[in-house]
Amino acid sequence: RYGIIHDIIQKIYHGKTIDLTMGHVNQIWQGDANGYLARMFPMCSYPAKIVNLTGPEVLSVRRIAEQAGAILGKTPVFSGTESETALLGDTKELYQHFESPAVSSDQMIAWVAHWVAIEGRSIGKPTKYESRTGSF
Repeated sequence: RYGIIHDIIQKIYHGKTIDLTMGHVNQIWQGDANGYLARMFPMCSYPAKIVNLTGPEVLSVRRIAEQAGAILGKTPVFSGTESETALLGDTKELYQHFESPAVSSDQMIAWVAHWVAIEGRSIGKPTKYESRTGSF
């Protein structure tokens, strides 16, 4: 597994502190992303058109952690406060052409919490979503 939700849930599972400074994120299930990519080939053009590929929702890091903590039976530990800004993907172009993802954020949180709880495999590379510089 990989992704921001996975990073947050791993921290909860292992009792690590979740920094809330980057308080909001976008996230998409990999299967939905792959489906969009396959259907985007007819949109290819020159010059290239920029299409951000992520989920349409702006998700609260705190809400993700609290929801996952309830599933895991663990209380998330937080530090910092949510900033006024966040590095988010503008998905207007994507969702002018395609429907919303099949997998909701609630479903992603439930699936990933289960995966982490059973100690399923991970690629072990954090997303570094907490970075506010744009350098990952």
